[in-house]
Amino acid sequence: AALLTLGGVGLLEIGDSLDALRAGGVAAGDLWSIVQALGFGTSFYLIGRLISEDDDGAGADQVLPVTAVNVATVAALSALWAVCDGCGVGPLAASSSAGWLVDAGTR
Repeated sequence: AALLTLGGVGLLEIGDSLDALRAGGVAAGDLWSIVQALGFGTSFYLIGRLISEDDDGAGADQVLPVTAVNVATVAALSALWAVCDGCGVGPLAASSSAGWLVDAGTR
């Protein structure tokens, strides 16, 4: 299943033709996509192990709290990323979309 997922992400990232791949067109965004897919799959694997780890079935009671922590973490990191990109601070200052929150023309 993991290889199928990585293959699917790879096909989506290659685009319409293989010309970009042949020309060495693998960019940092392509690598981020693969790392994201690996992280997503790993998190589901670890959560599954955490929930089914208990022999007495107590792990099933942890589904809602674990899900809440996952959603809150993703929301907080996404908000931080959006604010950094929107204000043009930090490592995102060099991106083409940096500063969209402070530029009246892009709001």
